[in-house]
Amino acid sequence: MKYSLLAALIAQGIISFSSAKDLPSQSCKDENGNEVDWFIIYKLPRSTLKSVNPTGGKFAYVDSENSKKTLEYWPISQQDLFKNSNPIAYTLRSLYERTTSEDILYFAYNDEPPKTNEGKWKGKGHSKGVVLFDKTAGFWLLHSVPKFMKGLKSGQYVFPENAKNNGQMFVCFTFRTEQVEKIAELLRTQNAKVYARQLPGWIGGSFEKVTLLASNKFEEKSKTLKTTLATKRGHILRAYAKSASAGEDLFADELFMDLKERIVVQSWMNGNGGKYLSADDVNHVVAMELKSKENKIFPFETTVDHSKWAFTNKSDIFCFASTNRKPSQEKRGGEALCFNNRVVKDLFCSGVKYVSSEAIVTQHADRKRPRCESSRRKA
Repeated sequence: MKYSLLAALIAQGIISFSSAKDLPSQSCKDENGNEVDWFIIYKLPRSTLKSVNPTGGKFAYVDSENSKKTLEYWPISQQDLFKNSNPIAYTLRSLYERTTSEDILYFAYNDEPPKTNEGKWKGKGHSKGVVLFDKTAGFWLLHSVPKFMKGLKSGQYVFPENAKNNGQMFVCFTFRTEQVEKIAELLRTQNAKVYARQLPGWIGGSFEKVTLLASNKFEEKSKTLKTTLATKRGHILRAYAKSASAGEDLFADELFMDLKERIVVQSWMNGNGGKYLSADDVNHVVAMELKSKENKIFPFETTVDHSKWAFTNKSDIFCFASTNRKPSQEKRGGEALCFNNRVVKDLFCSGVKYVSSEAIVTQHADRKRPRCESSRRKA
């Protein structure tokens, strides 16, 4: 049975995850269930786009394959995050099966987890993600969705209803298994809220950091951690983690100071938590306007976008982040993962309609077009 047919049968509910043929290895999966080195999913908000996004499940999709050439428009997927035929469902299939293989290592973490007996998030990092590996390879899926993943080991993929209205983001990277020790140390540094885990026998004594994380033993001495990760196909990522005791703003004190250039930041600025003073080194997204190849325009403001990300002004670096840019978040752990990709950076830059130097945007905010430059060489 070809995979495209298999995917269609799963989508229609004719067969379940548990009866589908096993995939060759654990990795990030694209819209057809094929392995990719990385992907980015930008879920569009439903609140202000009901006419074109009635279910709230519409998303833009970029990965290591479709970004090999310049993208003049945002690739808007025809799939729906609330259906069980999409990259997230394919990637996490092993965890939705009623019986997860005992050879799988996984950690699911979320500062707002699904209903569990793990206790409250107090003191835990403000971050969300899934780490899953077999003996040879696996993936790290980072995201911004509260209460995800629901339906763990239920036999059915579930996307939470609470994520319907606002914009959200998922980023996934495929790694060889030797990278999992670094990932575990990043989670330990930020004191991630791990609510589900499995430690297979092959871990043995070779993965000390993984074993400590599985035992809820977090890093107490290190306030911050900066390291590099190599994807399965050799892309180098910059990874950051900060603990609550660091007392830092992840964007200004970590990303800006390390990347050494102005950054444009999108984060959830609604509600309490205070605000930062204006700063020339960090600009805040006010409004987005994604344009598709079909000449459709998807406009929305940051007030309905729960995603957290940043890009540099001059170089081609894009970062996914887990915290919001508020003073209150200095007291929470968090993480960021950055990589150099001109196509991705240009895509996000072109999608930003307005930025402001004010952290809390009001009707009097100094709105302006982003000053985005590209490091690409002119022919």
